[in-house]
Amino acid sequence: PSIVFSGDVIESGALVYSSDTSTTLTAAALGAIAEVADVLLSRPDLYVQIQGFGPEPVALARAVAIKQKLVDAGVPDSHIEAVAGTKNRIRFILHR
Repeated sequence: PSIVFSGDVIESGALVYSSDTSTTLTAAALGAIAEVADVLLSRPDLYVQIQGFGPEPVALARAVAIKQKLVDAGVPDSHIEAVAGTKNRIRFILHR
């Protein structure tokens, strides 16, 4: 697996972009997002906040792009919140 759980946080070193301002996900990032989707689909009681990283407009666009990939994988839209967040990596914060 390319995702790591730490308490209520999921992180992955595979969630990388082609440049500092890119919102295009790499193949490795798509694999990590698929793993997160599997977790969320197996636990319908969980909700997730996706915290994008980078300058604020880029951070939010990254979080929204990941949210759309999760929705495309079958995770209910109502279970996902996309926000601009951390400075150096994508974070998934789980809650009920």
